[in-house]
Amino acid sequence: MARSWFTQDEISRVEAQVAGLERRSRGEVVPQVVFASDAYWEVHGFAGMAAAVTAFAGVEFARTYSPWAVPGLEALTIVVLAAILGGVLCFWSPIKRVLTPERLRTRRVREKALLSFLLMGLQETRDRTGVLIYLSLFEQQVEIIADRGIYSQVPAGHWDDIARSLTEAIRSGRPGEGLEQAVIRVGERLIERFPVAEGDRNEVPDRVVFGHPLLPQWGV
Repeated sequence: MARSWFTQDEISRVEAQVAGLERRSRGEVVPQVVFASDAYWEVHGFAGMAAAVTAFAGVEFARTYSPWAVPGLEALTIVVLAAILGGVLCFWSPIKRVLTPERLRTRRVREKALLSFLLMGLQETRDRTGVLIYLSLFEQQVEIIADRGIYSQVPAGHWDDIARSLTEAIRSGRPGEGLEQAVIRVGERLIERFPVAEGDRNEVPDRVVFGHPLLPQWGV
């Protein structure tokens, strides 16, 4: 699902930028794109409960103030259907995004980005120069994680600025263009601070990774 947000030409351009910067620096950069960093089932549950409570309140109001009293079994049916409908509506991303607290979204994105960094072995490069550019489309959030070899030379604020620009590109419907520019900007700093050295080798494939090994990509 995440791949459908990008054209093949955009993917090819991003991968060409990754290959080019790695020929000129000791950095190892991996762009990763997931549709969502979590299914947020608790949000489905909250929406279903809220819909059920609202329906129950409506039924009770009708019983108290209206001549059209709802029989008990029908009232129960209305409440149950409302709960189901509330949960199902959260499969539509705009509704789920509104109902999911930003703090929760940010925490889940950061957790999955850190997990990806470790699972891909980016902490095991020879010079500790691995960089993960992690895009989570549903949350419209970006995490850029650099290993300690890079953090000792590049201030954290530099990555924050790149992440903000990429986030804006996602929100404006330009994830391919935004990712390409992010790779270029990351590469500029890596080429400046970590130029290629004798004996350097490519330790990570030069490709865009779609999906997460521990995340079934539901239509969330």
